[in-house]
Amino acid sequence: MTSRVPRGRVGPTYGFPGGGRWLQEAGAIFAGSHRPAQARIDLMLALGAGLAGQELAAIFEP
Repeated sequence: MTSRVPRGRVGPTYGFPGGGRWLQEAGAIFAGSHRPAQARIDLMLALGAGLAGQELAAIFEP
């Protein structure tokens, strides 16, 4: 999950339904400070390399 806002990061901040913490518990991976296009390329490369689960999530950790 990423955002197109000029500055800032996405993360599991809010716990209400639809909030970041709820999405993380549902399995969303937050892209941190990656821009959407950058996150997409990183995701495609990681999936092509066969990464999954925690290895895939580690690509986006700060």
